[in-house]
This record gives sequence, structure tokens and C-alpha cells, in this order.
Amino acid sequence: MAEPTTGASAVQVAEHTIEAAMISHAPKVATAGAVAGVGGWLTLNDVVAIVGIVAAVGGFLVTFYFAHRKDRREERESRAREAREHAEHIARMGEIEQTRTERGY
Repeated sequence: MAEPTTGASAVQVAEHTIEAAMISHAPKVATAGAVAGVGGWLTLNDVVAIVGIVAAVGGFLVTFYFAHRKDRREERESRAREAREHAEHIARMGEIEQTRTERGY
């Protein structure tokens, strides 16, 4: 955008001022128009539907997160139970072997 030169006519100054104002305000007006357009496009039912979809997705994510935690916890508990049962089995087998040795079998 060219600056008005010294000695510019009143028409040139006015045109420059209008051009500067349009460049400054055009993005704001466009944004306001877009917001108004989206606001007008969405009815109350649309807003309720969007909130419902967001709630459903949020519920799915929370359920997935806690199911994953539960699976990990149950896996740890299962491994611990198997290790404990194995240790008990080894102890019982040792007792049986000791008894057999003492009785001379």
C-alpha cells in the first residue's frame, strides 16, 4: 500500500484512510461473520447432539483407560499367584521327598 505523497489531494488522503481502515477491520468482520454463521447453523438440537457425541467419546476413553489398568493389575496378580503356587508345590515335593528318604523308599 502506497503512502500518500506530500501535497496529495484530499481525495487521495480519503482513499488511503478508507483502504487502511478496510485492511485493519476486514479480518475482524470475517471472523465475526464466520462465528455468526456457525452459530446460526447450529440449532439447539445440534448443540445437544455435539455434547452427546463428546460425552460418548469421553466415556469410551475413560472406560478404555480403566479397563486397561484392570487388565494390567489382574495380570500382575495372576503372575504372583502362579509364583506362589509354584513355590508351595516345590515345598510340598521337598517334604514328600524327605519323607520318602526317611522311610527308605
